[in-house]
Amino acid sequence: MKRILEGILAIIIAILSCIIFINIILRYGFHTSILSIDELSRLLFVWLTFIGAIVAYMDNSHVQVTFLVEKLSPANQQRVSLLTHTLILLLCLGLAWGAIEKTAQDWSNLSPILGVPIGLMYAAAIPTSLIIALLELRHLYRQFTNTPAETNKEPDDDNPYIYCQFVRGYRNWRSHRLGIITVRHFIDVLDGYL
Repeated sequence: MKRILEGILAIIIAILSCIIFINIILRYGFHTSILSIDELSRLLFVWLTFIGAIVAYMDNSHVQVTFLVEKLSPANQQRVSLLTHTLILLLCLGLAWGAIEKTAQDWSNLSPILGVPIGLMYAAAIPTSLIIALLELRHLYRQFTNTPAETNKEPDDDNPYIYCQFVRGYRNWRSHRLGIITVRHFIDVLDGYL
């Protein structure tokens, strides 16, 4: 499933890159642009973000602050893990409920240029929250039955592909310091484009 989602992400990124590049060439080269590209890129970016959240969850690469949990006894770590995963499950179910309601509410409203339902943007939260909720249920089941989970490879800190992967639990000062430098560099790069 992860490979399918990564393939979808790659396709969305390729489409976004192409349409934005075409619009930039048209805007600066020919003093015109395709208006629907802005709406389409906004819609694709929302879906890219939510699908990326699923993949990040599968890789266990969302931001985690674990320095307090690591100081607890193994039994208390287990309890905190159970509480955390239960809360994530409940929050995902709440997000799914709200996204379903908002999607249904705005489905009849059409975007001004493309004419697609506005609810399509809110619909991106539905599969994300439901898939993460299912993954949480699987994790909780494994935790209750003491079934070992498949091990996820820890991301390589030296890998440039994982550019903003900087807060892996604030394990030590070095990673914290590198994280601050990475964020500052990332913000400087963004400022250059804005």
